[in-house]
Amino acid sequence: MREKILQKVLSVIFFIAILIGCQKDYFDPEYFEKNYIIQNIPKNFDWSNISTLDVTVLPYDTHNNKYFYTIEIFDENPVFEKEKAILLAKGVGSQNQTFQTSVVLPKGTPTIFVRQTSPEGQQTIQEYTVEGNKLTCNFNPVPNTNALVKTALKINAIQNYNIEQTDFPTPSQAIEINSSSPSPYRLQYGNSYVIRGNYTGAIEYSWGNVSLYVEGRWQNTSSARLKLEKDDNLIIQNGGEIIFDEPVDIQATSNETNIVIAPDGKFNLTQKEVNLTLSNKSKFIVQGKVCLKNLIFENGARLYNTGETSVTNFTVKNNQTMVTNDGSLAAGEVNLIGSLFTNNGPLTTDNFITEGSTFINNSKFTAKYIDFKRGAYTNNCMTLYEDFTMNGTTLSLAANTLVGGTSMTVKGTTIQMEGHSIISISDKMSFTNASSTINGIGNEEFALLRVKEIDAKGWKIATFRGNLEIECSRYPGANYHVLLEPAHWVAEGESTIRIPASECTDGNITDPGDPKDPDFPIEGDSTLMYTWITEDMFPDLGDYDMNDLVVDLGAIPAITSNNMAESLTLKIVIRAVGSTRPIGAALQLDQVTPGEIQNVTYSANNLFEGKMFSVNTQGLENDQTQAVIPLFENAHRIMGVYNTAIMINTFALGSVVPGKGERKDIQKFEVKIEFSRPIALNKINMNRLNFFVISGNKFTPRRTEIHLPGFKHTALSNISRPIEESTDGLMWGLLVPRSFRYPSEAISILKAYPDFEKWVKSGGTNYLEWYKAPSTNDAYIYR
Repeated sequence: MREKILQKVLSVIFFIAILIGCQKDYFDPEYFEKNYIIQNIPKNFDWSNISTLDVTVLPYDTHNNKYFYTIEIFDENPVFEKEKAILLAKGVGSQNQTFQTSVVLPKGTPTIFVRQTSPEGQQTIQEYTVEGNKLTCNFNPVPNTNALVKTALKINAIQNYNIEQTDFPTPSQAIEINSSSPSPYRLQYGNSYVIRGNYTGAIEYSWGNVSLYVEGRWQNTSSARLKLEKDDNLIIQNGGEIIFDEPVDIQATSNETNIVIAPDGKFNLTQKEVNLTLSNKSKFIVQGKVCLKNLIFENGARLYNTGETSVTNFTVKNNQTMVTNDGSLAAGEVNLIGSLFTNNGPLTTDNFITEGSTFINNSKFTAKYIDFKRGAYTNNCMTLYEDFTMNGTTLSLAANTLVGGTSMTVKGTTIQMEGHSIISISDKMSFTNASSTINGIGNEEFALLRVKEIDAKGWKIATFRGNLEIECSRYPGANYHVLLEPAHWVAEGESTIRIPASECTDGNITDPGDPKDPDFPIEGDSTLMYTWITEDMFPDLGDYDMNDLVVDLGAIPAITSNNMAESLTLKIVIRAVGSTRPIGAALQLDQVTPGEIQNVTYSANNLFEGKMFSVNTQGLENDQTQAVIPLFENAHRIMGVYNTAIMINTFALGSVVPGKGERKDIQKFEVKIEFSRPIALNKINMNRLNFFVISGNKFTPRRTEIHLPGFKHTALSNISRPIEESTDGLMWGLLVPRSFRYPSEAISILKAYPDFEKWVKSGGTNYLEWYKAPSTNDAYIYR
């Protein structure tokens, strides 16, 4: 404390010396460089913690320019971080009016989020990586250019295995097997046999080229393996049935073997443990009803089902093995390995496990668990599941189709979604291990990814792109994905896409209400507050605790329909006064003339004593070339302290010196600046607002002004041009994003914020968020 008072006395002596030196036109700029708190400051370092980004937004206008769309720009996704997302800019746009603005944002901001609100109130959010100083955001869907994908979907929709023959009439010369025939009955090479009545017993095939037709009822009493050789046939005709007394293995492992169940035929409806294995281009043609324990297809075997097939375990493997379901197929577990499965009818299974296969679903497919490794999955109708895992898979959804279930895990997977297709996940979608992409490929129509929660494990592991709407409110953050326009986010339950229901989709019904324009002027309610911190010893050096005046600032324009400002409201919060002299503050609008100001009003009536400013009827300071708006004078008195020698809210907790420091409530008020005509928003952005501190009063010819680095003094400043120029690269005030935790009394900002000096010496390229990393020493930061 004693050191600070001594510094104040020395400052007065130094300041008098400076004035005398100025009168002699002598000034020594080397003094500042040699004695400044930081040495070897890079040239052209501007001390600014903020930057500007020129943003152009093209709204998706479905009302042909009849209404305005509200555009807002945030630093966080307002869907996932509703409480944390800070509004950076706001305006309106339409089909014929793009929204263009210069966004002021903290340096190092990695991503911005642009929200479009339709005339009906529906909101969509896009996100962009901040690179350079210009950015264009386009909410409009794009024409689909991926003709190969769309062609593949159309081909897959009709890609079935066509059986050349499904009707096998019983030859007239067939040898009849009846109830009096022996058991086992051995079929001879080259002959045809028929069971027209009932036969109970065993039947054995011989060496091939044998056909057995069942028109009646065969009750197989044997558990011996039934093996069909080359060109053998087993045909269950209409009205025919085979039942089994014992578990049986049936094999059709040679070329051109056919097992056929006609439309009114029945096979093992008593559900004995019957296992059927087919290979080497053997065919299983089911038009009736079949029950099996295990069904195995391999090495080019074929299944063509138009009837009702029920199987506990269904395995399909090896190249050229094909399954076509045009009927009803129910399986406990399906295993596909390197094969083709085309589903055109109802398909249900507990577990559907594949590897390196192609699955084409043209009907309704229901499963509890799907595990799809590699290969291609084309959904041309509806897939319903409980848990779906994809690894190295390509999943394609045709237009107006649905893939819906409880949870989904994707690893190194590509998902292509045509317009109005839906992926609906009631619980969690997880991205793990390898990067995956979801791409909306509709022709100017959006697809919908609707998910309760997204869990991403890995840097940028998920990419969302194309004409895709993502309905989700729970997500880990922007570091885990890439989102490319026109893909966008919407909050849970707030999808904007209207999709009619059909046999292949539950659809998506929205009822947004009637369209209407915003109420103008709209309030650009920026929630980003800045902290203005000042060292009041200018042009001396002081102790650089940067708490001689601590003020939080916010700027809110009232915006017209053509994105001009009718007025500007400043939100001001005086938090600390560490100065021991009368201190006030003002704002110079460097790009606004006094004639462009209509009126200035204040929400509080205790801001002025009439000692520091002389103002005109507009509320502007007299004798200024630019518009200068007084903000307040005598900050001590506003804080409720009438002795300017007392410092307010600067001593660390427990270290307040009686009679030297006090703790007081912060003081909030607003200053509204009304313009005589609307002005461009970029003239009153935060980076254009020339805030400055004043020491002195209106009765002195000129006064001491302390400006932020890079800003010019007003016409009433007492600082000579040489001093102003020589101190231009140094700092006595800073504007810090958000509400800054300022240093305690007599604690240099270098101690309070260890990264501050590193930031300065890097020329502002490193340690951009130095103000978020205070010292771990509690005494260094005011609390």
